[in-house]
Amino acid sequence: MIAALVRSAKWEEALALVDALGKKTPNSPSVSFNRGQILAARGDLPGAQAAFDKALAIDPKFEPALLFRADVSLARGNPEAAEKDFETIVSQYPDHMPAYIRLAQLATDRESDEDALAWLDRAIKAAPKDALPRMALANFRISQQEYKEAQAVVDGLLQLSVDNPDALALQGEIQSLQGDISSAVATYRKLVDINNVSPSPINFWRALCMQPTIRMAPSLPRKEASNCRPIRAS
Repeated sequence: MIAALVRSAKWEEALALVDALGKKTPNSPSVSFNRGQILAARGDLPGAQAAFDKALAIDPKFEPALLFRADVSLARGNPEAAEKDFETIVSQYPDHMPAYIRLAQLATDRESDEDALAWLDRAIKAAPKDALPRMALANFRISQQEYKEAQAVVDGLLQLSVDNPDALALQGEIQSLQGDISSAVATYRKLVDINNVSPSPINFWRALCMQPTIRMAPSLPRKEASNCRPIRAS
């Protein structure tokens, strides 16, 4: 009911419903948390932060309020406060991957690559079989043009799941960036074979178009094939 009112931008009705629930359960952090969500959706960030503060005063370990308060702090230009909330989350929930990723991103934003790598390393150690922190680490390595290191991370992902489509997409990207176009095309074709439709079709067509000699496969859509132009090898 509350979600439907929020989607319809009926803010006052949604808040009234939350207030009615609050009278029944005044000591529940969920009531203040729901109020904060509504206020944040309405654009009242100071009000949302106050509501999340109230929820956390009732239960300092209430993870949703910590997470949303961190987002509000970022929106209000206070990354330090957001970082503190994310650190609280990972201290209380050591396998909370989204919080680790956000901490790594904040470290990258302040140009502290060492801290970013440290957070990602902690995340991988906390959940060795979780693909999310490894994906983030691979993307970080790619952004630094450290392709050998990025491939090593992708190799680890593929050891966990040989047909991981996200890992294969990253592998194709790394191969393309290194100029190994034939391998990139083979990787993207494998991705298409696994999923029927590639999650990164633009990369697939780009890799095809970068080949010195284009040999169109029978399955290549005519519209996409017409956009490819042979590129001479230098």
